[in-house]
Amino acid sequence: AMDCAEFITLIETYAPLGAAAPWDNSGIQVESGKDAVHNVCVALDPTPATVSAALELKADFLLCHHPLLLTPRFLNTRDQYFHIVRKLMHADCRLYSAHTSLDANPRGPASWLAQALRLNNCRTLEPLPDAPPDSPPASSSTVAGAYHAPAGYGFGFVGDLPRAVVLNEFLAQLEKRLLPHGPRQGWRLCGQPGREIRSVAYCPGSGASLAGLAAASGADIYITGDVKYHAALEAPLAILDVGHFCLEERMMQELALILAQAAPNVNIRFLPADNPFRQVAI
Repeated sequence: AMDCAEFITLIETYAPLGAAAPWDNSGIQVESGKDAVHNVCVALDPTPATVSAALELKADFLLCHHPLLLTPRFLNTRDQYFHIVRKLMHADCRLYSAHTSLDANPRGPASWLAQALRLNNCRTLEPLPDAPPDSPPASSSTVAGAYHAPAGYGFGFVGDLPRAVVLNEFLAQLEKRLLPHGPRQGWRLCGQPGREIRSVAYCPGSGASLAGLAAASGADIYITGDVKYHAALEAPLAILDVGHFCLEERMMQELALILAQAAPNVNIRFLPADNPFRQVAI
């Protein structure tokens, strides 16, 4: 077991709330009356199926990437949100979200693809301004400051492959790294790729807004998810949409491994999920 406040402090060493975007809802989503943490489940989304699976495993702490809601609201409708909160409170299980607070840490699990591709000269696409020297760090008990992030934090990555490769070889390398979560038949390519790929940029989740920064960085290809039609029409470089799911599913798996090593007295399990998008077969 571990004191809950200590465990949350451990999470926030990898996902500091001061790095979360102003529109985000990282941190405690549903509080618990328990002061100790024994069984932790880590997952991408706090879906009804994930919450049920965690509670079947006697979890007293559920750590997810995505928030339960971006804007909290009253529990005045018997909808999915109501039933999730009801289940968690009935079991006295805490729910915590490490969302953009985790995305913004270039030395944390968000960098797993840069490491897998062995990118050199890695840097952030959208660096966050450093915190003022006299500002206290945000915590789960305080309101997160506007981008009061530790030095060097930011969103998205760009770096150089060990050697330039032709596009098809790069796609084969990438597919190998993303399996089993991101098979190639689910990808979409837009923009005009060159014949060779040397510099690679990526942003987990919905990163289409960083495409201009990826192009300005000199990247040959930009990997992200949720690219919309008009963003594809105006793509300033080759953009590969691998979907929202696969990069973040692996990121949370990596976070679970890191926390398990750092907190050996806590039972930590990763709960895998299925991509909500499926290929249509006729």
